[in-house]
Amino acid sequence: MKSASPLVRFSVAVLIAGAALLFRAALDPIIGNAARYTFFFLSVLISAWFGGFFPGLLTTAILMVGGGYIHPKQPVVPSGWLAHAIPPMAFGTTALACCVLIQALRSAQIEASRNEKAARDAEMRLRSVVENTQEAIFSVDRDFRIRSEEHTSE
Repeated sequence: MKSASPLVRFSVAVLIAGAALLFRAALDPIIGNAARYTFFFLSVLISAWFGGFFPGLLTTAILMVGGGYIHPKQPVVPSGWLAHAIPPMAFGTTALACCVLIQALRSAQIEASRNEKAARDAEMRLRSVVENTQEAIFSVDRDFRIRSEEHTSE
């Protein structure tokens, strides 16, 4: 959120990551090692939406590291270091993509808001010119057909 200070935005990112880790730890007896990182996506999305790109990355980093400690048992499928690296890297890549997309969305919303304000200002200036002129004003299309006209009489 634009109005929140960086301290608040980063604090919320840490709190969201902590809550996600606690939630996943509570589910550990039920689902075990399955979908270890899946539950973290919503946390990253909320953090990036509230705080922006860098708080979203902070939440991602905390969850990538913390997710490996929740259920340290060996995964059932492929053995070796690659089997341990794939889940957090897949999560990290997807979470990074989420942060980038949310930042792009927020930037587009800010730009749209600026454009809307500029359009309103331009409309007000044009309306002022039309209402205060003593001349006739015509609007024509590309084929030079008159589309509208306004006569002011004073």
